[in-house]
Amino acid sequence: LFGEIWEKREKVSFLSGYPLMEFAYSPFFLNCFAHVLAKGRYPKFRLKETNIILLTPDEHYMFDFGTVAQRKKYAEKMNCDWMKVYGLKDELLEEYEYVQSILN
Repeated sequence: LFGEIWEKREKVSFLSGYPLMEFAYSPFFLNCFAHVLAKGRYPKFRLKETNIILLTPDEHYMFDFGTVAQRKKYAEKMNCDWMKVYGLKDELLEEYEYVQSILN
């Protein structure tokens, strides 16, 4: 799936637009693929392409484990807005809840 996503999408971070080609097929390559909704908590969207975005490995780490202050500092430095990621997360949560309501 990651290979398909890599081939289809522009090789830049969804968040910052930072080029990702330096990570292509390196030890950090898989860290460029971030699940917006966590795989464990939202298993039905684990393989959903729209739930996987391209980020730099550092952005991915900040998204999963960073503090609000770290993300804010990064956004200022890179002139980007984490709300782009969190807006997508809200959309996916709404879709996930709808899917769950149909299945239950």
